[in-house]
Amino acid sequence: MYQFRLLSVFLAFALMPIAMPGLAQNAGLPVLPRDKHVTWTAIGRVNGASFAERGSCTGTLITSDTVLTAAHCVARKDGSPRPLYQVRFVAGWLQGEYIWYSAARKVDVHPNYHQTKGRRGLGTDLAIITLADPVPAPLISPLPLIPVSDQDSDFAIIGYQRTRNQMLSAQFNCPKLRDFGPVVLIDCPVISGLSGSPLLEKTDTGWAVAGVVVARAEKGDDGKAFAVWPNSWLLDTLAAQAALTD
Repeated sequence: MYQFRLLSVFLAFALMPIAMPGLAQNAGLPVLPRDKHVTWTAIGRVNGASFAERGSCTGTLITSDTVLTAAHCVARKDGSPRPLYQVRFVAGWLQGEYIWYSAARKVDVHPNYHQTKGRRGLGTDLAIITLADPVPAPLISPLPLIPVSDQDSDFAIIGYQRTRNQMLSAQFNCPKLRDFGPVVLIDCPVISGLSGSPLLEKTDTGWAVAGVVVARAEKGDDGKAFAVWPNSWLLDTLAAQAALTD
């Protein structure tokens, strides 16, 4: 049976990194060349901080003011959203430079996230950040969300892993290994920091978000990725938000 480990990075007040079993065996994703970052500026860092800790994950801009990420990146232990002042999104972060920065105006966490544990609980590990300052259209083109993936082609994962959090890491040939209902196992090596990264699928009109990376498999320290498909809560919440802005 596959076990898993969540992929967020949280540093204690002394800023010591969390332990990383199997890191030597699993180095994560390859670096994305610097000249390729301009294509992926909709992917950014989700930064959080409180008096006791700092943390970072990855998130994806899917509309001008909407970021998709993992629930455990923006939720407290009881499943409730972190205070808004602790959640920020930095789009296109590259070695100290960025395209857009915004605090959160609202954070929606799947309502059942805190009620489930184990691998099945990964299926509710989804969150939506609504930005206080929407990204102006000329700056960044959001990546569209696919409500239902065809699930037959290879996928890609791009994000800010702990060992290289100043620039993106990416792999574009990640086949699906197995479905677990709302959760899918992807053959792509992931490590901490990649929680919330988009599971990308190539479509006729370009790359689109097919799911959200939430954990790594630890069977033999192979580091394969668990991702969550879009579920009814996510789609309904996004539809309600879109209706309010129409």
